Formats: sequence, structure tokens, C-alpha cells
Amino acid sequence: MRQILKSLSGAVFSSLPFPRQHLYAILTLVLFSFAAMTLLPAPEHLLSDKPLPVVPDDSSTDTALNKQAADTEFITAPSDILLDDDAQDIMDGTATATTDNELQVTAYTVKDDDNLSSIFNTLNLPAALLQNMLAVDSHNVLVHLRPGQNLSFFLDDHNELQKLSIPASSGRQAVFVRQSGDKFQLLMEATNQPLPAISDEVTSAEKTEKQKSSQRPTRVLQGSIQGTFVQSAKAAGLGSDHIRRIIRVFQGRVDFRRDLKKGDSFRVLLDHQTVDGKAPNDAKVLAVILSAKGRTYTAFRNIEDNQFYDATGNSLSMTQSGKFMRYPIPGRPKVSSGFNPTRQNPVTGRIMPHNGTDFPVPVGSKVEATGDGVIVKVAHHPDCGIYIVLRNSGRYSSVYMHLSKALVRVGQKVNLGQVIALSGNTGRTTGPHLHYEFHINDHPVDPMRVDLPVNDPERTKADKKMLAKIKELKRLINA
Repeated sequence: MRQILKSLSGAVFSSLPFPRQHLYAILTLVLFSFAAMTLLPAPEHLLSDKPLPVVPDDSSTDTALNKQAADTEFITAPSDILLDDDAQDIMDGTATATTDNELQVTAYTVKDDDNLSSIFNTLNLPAALLQNMLAVDSHNVLVHLRPGQNLSFFLDDHNELQKLSIPASSGRQAVFVRQSGDKFQLLMEATNQPLPAISDEVTSAEKTEKQKSSQRPTRVLQGSIQGTFVQSAKAAGLGSDHIRRIIRVFQGRVDFRRDLKKGDSFRVLLDHQTVDGKAPNDAKVLAVILSAKGRTYTAFRNIEDNQFYDATGNSLSMTQSGKFMRYPIPGRPKVSSGFNPTRQNPVTGRIMPHNGTDFPVPVGSKVEATGDGVIVKVAHHPDCGIYIVLRNSGRYSSVYMHLSKALVRVGQKVNLGQVIALSGNTGRTTGPHLHYEFHINDHPVDPMRVDLPVNDPERTKADKKMLAKIKELKRLINA
């Protein structure tokens, strides 16, 4: 039999019009083509013939992601992709030190199954800070938390915890204040302290500056759009930190690259007098009036919790509808990998945070916006695949990764529940799924456990005391 096969093969190869190696190459190509046709997804799962344009990411972002992505699922989005171009320009500048008045507040309501470790894990805060607080908790406030208790976490622009406020008994509150390094001090303070008065009187120190200054001091800086908002605001005398604050306050409502046109105007009220026509670095933004596309946007700071409200007393930290969804996939999808900021990579042994939640869904599943907002980025990355960043408001953002198709464009305003993409298997993955992240003040938190904003008038509407302050701020900014 072997002799017969050998004779046949010899006869075949001897009659070929081309060398034997060419036949081997042809057979190899045929095998590869057959394998590709078998393994590729169905045509309906691929991008359409006319996909929406996808902007390539900055190479610095690629480098940051590649350092983290030691394994398929060990990928997280760097905070800078959450900023639009104007805000990124500010972040690239030299930032001044953050003061207590610029801290951002993240509220958390204690749940029945909560403990201190789970709360810090949900908010993506280091466990070492908790240990340092327990060491100075002479009143045992931390170990006696009750369900329904409201905690206030104050974080700076670097997402580092600077203060924790916890209601205590007899109208008092326990305040853990950060000292040098990671050490904390416990203070017991009275709650419901009166708001500091806002005066338009000039202090003695400011009078001295007025005598030295070549320009008349004022607490109101104003200007009109000539070029970009950043350029116009700097020309009016505002510093980088002030401009960044204004952009964050209105994000989700105003697109500073597309909504502002030449001739639009703005007015900014500060808590300090200007020096030579410029805002001091330590001056705080108290109020903003911004005119764009024939509309007027207002923001007035509550100096008690550093949140901003519009002229009618509605919180600017809330989305337009005042609601969020827990899941970006219709129904209650299964979770394959949860939020874990201390997860260890099984291969390298290094701590590789997983700052989101993974949903194992088929390619082409509908992905919905979890809140109202503006699309600030639609891009592609080798690890994240096609991804979308949605700025829900000045405080809240959401990220959607590994998509097969984006159905929105940068600058587009979307509503709660609107389909913004189709899930996929792009980027570095082990299988089709959606990676979803939820950020507060550009800080990733557990989207399945964190307190989502609700349309509660007691939490999103200014009280009578704040409404009176808004009226006073209006008078000062229009004086």
C-alpha cells in the first residue's frame, strides 16, 4: 500500500507545471482562508460600512493604560480621558494648592449590610486612611455607624480624602480632618452652623492692595468670548484653577468648545478683590453668569458644602432629569467582574485596580446612557477598544468600554436611557462584554453600591437660607 501511494504522489508531483513549494504555499493559504471564514464574527456583529468617526487617543493615555493592562481584564480608564479639551488644557497647566473651600463633597448613606471597609472600598479610598482614623476615634464614632446615617467625604482635586464628617448625637458632628501626611485629627463640632456672611465691603488688607494696584480692585471679572473660553477667561483676569472650576460646574450643560461663540459673555464673582486686574490664586468663585447661544446659565456657590445652584435654586450637581440608572444594559444583567480597587493580578502578583463593572453580554447588545449628559469623548484604544465618555454633570461621569459601535458623537447631548452604543469585543478582552465605570469628581467608585443621585427636593433644591444667599450673590455680581 505504501509503495502504491508513493508511486501516485511521485506521479502527481512530477506532472506539476510549477515547483512543489508553490503547491505547499497554495494549500497553506487555502487553510488560513477557511479558518478565517469560520472564526470571524457574523457580518451583523461588525461595524457598519459607514461607522461614526472614532478619534484616536493621545499616546500618553496609551502609555498609562499599557502599564496597567498586564492582563485582559486589568484595564481602567485614566482620569484625564474624562475631561473635554478645554478642561484638559487647564489640567496641563500649573495647578495651585487646593484649599478647604475647593474640596468636593461625596455623600454616602450607610446601608444595612455596610461596614467601614465596604464603604471605603465602594468609594475607592485607601484602607490605610481608615486605620489612621480609627486610631484617633476617641468617641468611637466610626464603630457605631447606623443604617441611614449620612456621611460626607471631602476630597481635593487629586481625589485624596481631606475630611470626613459624621453626624453624632446632641446636635454635634464628628469631623476627621487630615493633618500632615496621612494622619487625622478628630474634632467635635456643632451642626447647622450659620453660613458666613458675604459682604461687598473692602477689608483693610484689600484697601492696602488697592493703594498699590494700578487698577481699581473689584470682585467681579467679566469678558466676552474672543477665541476659546480658556483664552477669553485668562484675558479677563481669571486663573487656571478658576477656569477649571467654572468648566466643571457647567459640564453636562454647556459644551465650552461648541456652545460658545464670538460675542458671548461671562461674569464671575470672587470672594477676594482683584490685584492689578487679576484674580488672586486663593480667591474662590462665588457666582458665574454665562451667556451662550441666547441662553443664560447661572451658578451660585453654597459656601457651606461648596455645591453650586442655579438662579432658581436647583443643584448643578444633578442631571437635568435628576435621575440615574444603576445598569447600562436593559434589565438586570449578570455581573462577571465587579469593582475592586485592590484586586491582585494572578500572573504578576501586583495590585491592579478594576475600577468598573463587567457585564458579559453578546456582541451588539444595546448600551444605554445611565443619566442625562453630554458626550465628551468617542475614541478607540488598543486595550479599551471603542469607548465612550459621558459627562453627566459637573460631578458625575460614566465610561463605556469594549464597544462594537458608537451611536453618538462628541458634543451630543443624550438623555437617561438613550441607546448610545452597541456592546462588543474590541480591545484586549477574553470575550464579549461591557466594561462600565461611574465617576464622582473624576474619581471611580463602585457603580453597583454607590449612592446614585435621586430627584429628592430636600437634597437637590436650595433651602430658604441658600435662596436668600443666591439673591445676595445676584446683587453683588450685577452691581
